[in-house]
Amino acid sequence: MNNAGIQHTAAVKGFPQDHWDRIIGINLTATFMASKTLLPGMLERNWGRIINNASTRGVAGSAMMSAYVAAKHGVVGLTKVTA
Repeated sequence: MNNAGIQHTAAVKGFPQDHWDRIIGINLTATFMASKTLLPGMLERNWGRIINNASTRGVAGSAMMSAYVAAKHGVVGLTKVTA
């Protein structure tokens, strides 16, 4: 189960790049890497489950949470594509 989530709140115009990179890395890239690692074995066995938790921010925006919302929307999209 992918359930990672960190956040930093700030307006887009002043959002620190290092915070953006860390949030996207932990919240989205880690989900991709875990899925990519597990898929070959699941396909070989023709069975398996990957559960990705995106929170409500995966389907709705929220002020001052640009990186978190972008990452969680990405998790929803990645889950659909992987399925």
